[in-house]
Amino acid sequence: ASPQSAAMFERIGLHEGQLAGYWDIGRLENLGLAAGFFTDETSHGVPSSWARDMYAMPWDEFFTQTHLGSDVAADLASICSVPDPPSGLSIGDLAARSYKDYIERDLGLSNEATRFAEIFAKDIFGVGAGALTASAMSEAGPGLDWAGTDWTPDEAARYSYSATTRYPDGMHTVIRGLLALLIPAAFTRTGSLDELFGAEVCLDAFESGPVHLRLGSTVVHVQHDGDPDVAERVDVVYLKGGVAQRVHANQFIMAGGGFVARRILRDMPEANLAAATELVHCPMVYTNVALRRWTSIAEAGVYWGGFAGWPYQVFMLQHPIYPPGWDAPFDPDKPITVMFTGAAIGQGATVLDQATSGRMALEATDQAAHEEGVATVLERMFGATGFERSDIGGVTINRFGHGYGFFEGLNEDGAYQQARRSWGRISVAHSDSQGQVWAHAAVDAGYRAATERLNHG
Repeated sequence: ASPQSAAMFERIGLHEGQLAGYWDIGRLENLGLAAGFFTDETSHGVPSSWARDMYAMPWDEFFTQTHLGSDVAADLASICSVPDPPSGLSIGDLAARSYKDYIERDLGLSNEATRFAEIFAKDIFGVGAGALTASAMSEAGPGLDWAGTDWTPDEAARYSYSATTRYPDGMHTVIRGLLALLIPAAFTRTGSLDELFGAEVCLDAFESGPVHLRLGSTVVHVQHDGDPDVAERVDVVYLKGGVAQRVHANQFIMAGGGFVARRILRDMPEANLAAATELVHCPMVYTNVALRRWTSIAEAGVYWGGFAGWPYQVFMLQHPIYPPGWDAPFDPDKPITVMFTGAAIGQGATVLDQATSGRMALEATDQAAHEEGVATVLERMFGATGFERSDIGGVTINRFGHGYGFFEGLNEDGAYQQARRSWGRISVAHSDSQGQVWAHAAVDAGYRAATERLNHG
């Protein structure tokens, strides 16, 4: 994080060590749960099985828990341990080849190794291995230990946790902290983030103080009142209750994603517009399943799992994270939330092709089909240990047509830097204007945009 974003998080009471203290590993240890890799007839043409203790045991032992056969298991173990570069290959060469080509041509491994590695490529970038450059995975993916990743098995990694900004409600508490700085009366309790976590929202306060947040209002048109170089104001049109309304601004910051901004900012310079069009956002699906009980998952002995499929690649139990005053049960005989996440990309040789075809498929899949799909996945994974569809209490499907922002490989000519350049009285702020999809990048973008407007006068 930059000094600006670090200072902002500190100001709202977000402390890395504090968050790490909320992570109760003991609840996983007490039930003997571990991370795993799932294979079955549908995904690999083999009997279903969970390989358990990912990251915590030697990779060759880990993959022998599957029914994939010795050759495939050896390939999967090999992709997780590449301490030396292939002959004649340097880090600089990785940007010129896809992750798939690196695995299958440079390392000489099978497509099954690619399919396993692609779980992580999709989870991190939302992109398939065939369209992702090998350099993109050089700090995170399997097969690139020599380039900077570390996939060495370690007992301490069984319950690996990064003290990031994660609360049981995701980023909502962090957003509450930022809002409380602007509109203290918006919550029944202010102070620490722990207090805000359980505070009630006071909607009346959002439009009654010196800072107004107009709820239920969607901006649809932003344009300078005349030539941007000499205009004295910006016209902003928004819809509220189906009625178009107009306000005028001395300065304007667009904090929405580039995929929206380029359609709303009507006098965006052509160079900015062309650059913004290059920033691809990949479709994602986050599905939460409320289970009445999860004895079948506890019996399988996993809390996180990777698997090959569409649209999901990752399964996880609700994280055992407990801020003060929050003590949800972590008992297999009681309810819990299970999350499935996935990059809903489709077919195609390029990132744009994969994102576009996946987005269309996602749009064409209705709620009933999603619910049936996730119920079927749960049956595949945990039917052998007792899962029944009656265990499902409810399902929410969160579809993000423009989810992960993908910039690697597309910004060598400075696309996102060009797309965010201010003009007239307008600046652009969003995490994708920083070339990242993290919260600290969003804060940095806001700081930069606000500085531009203040300097403009």
